[in-house]
Amino acid sequence: MRLDSERDDRASLSRALGFSESVIEIGHGHPGLRRVLESAGGTLAFLVALDDESIVDLEVEIGFGHRGFEKEVESRPWHRAFPYVGRLGYGAGLMAEVGYALAVESLASVSVPERATWARMLASELARAADHFARLAAVGAAIGLPSAERIARQGELEATRALDRVRGGGPFADWMRLGGVASLPPAGFDDGWSVARPRLDRLVGRYAASTLDNPSARARLRDVAPLAADAAVAWSVTGSA
Repeated sequence: MRLDSERDDRASLSRALGFSESVIEIGHGHPGLRRVLESAGGTLAFLVALDDESIVDLEVEIGFGHRGFEKEVESRPWHRAFPYVGRLGYGAGLMAEVGYALAVESLASVSVPERATWARMLASELARAADHFARLAAVGAAIGLPSAERIARQGELEATRALDRVRGGGPFADWMRLGGVASLPPAGFDDGWSVARPRLDRLVGRYAASTLDNPSARARLRDVAPLAADAAVAWSVTGSA
């Protein structure tokens, strides 16, 4: 997108001073986090080319995470929306599916069996753990701590493996159903979880040691973009972003 049509008719200040044009990235997320989360489809950002204070070029990256979601879903039956809903989250897309199912079930006065409710809760907690580890890996990459990033990636993989065992497949395994779930955790899941749980605990401890106990990490993160409690309530902030 060319924003300065008259630029070619006048001398470039950057060229006259011997500097190259500046390109900066503007968006609602940290550029480091955006690049780490590109595998999830990316998020909105603007790549702005500047000649001194003049915008000479603009490239828009809109990402794929929420593109056209409402329009796609409104033209399909209720139960066909799950593949779209699941893509609203990165590691925790299944939690969005649970929330959507609960909303539709409430509208239709559908009762869910207790065992399905427990299975949903188990899967949601594992999805939440996987998503948290993914975000922690992004933080490690953004502040230049590759060791913390590797630890968090290991945690994400461990939690995702446990989650896949619960639902019998990967992120879009068609496990969520209106009125319940497609299947319960398989036989032997308890044995596998008794091994995976201590591993996750150890990885959490290792990540904390490499970040919370690291003076350099604390200096880079403390008092950066603080959010007061009243502002969080006013903006309906319900968790870390």
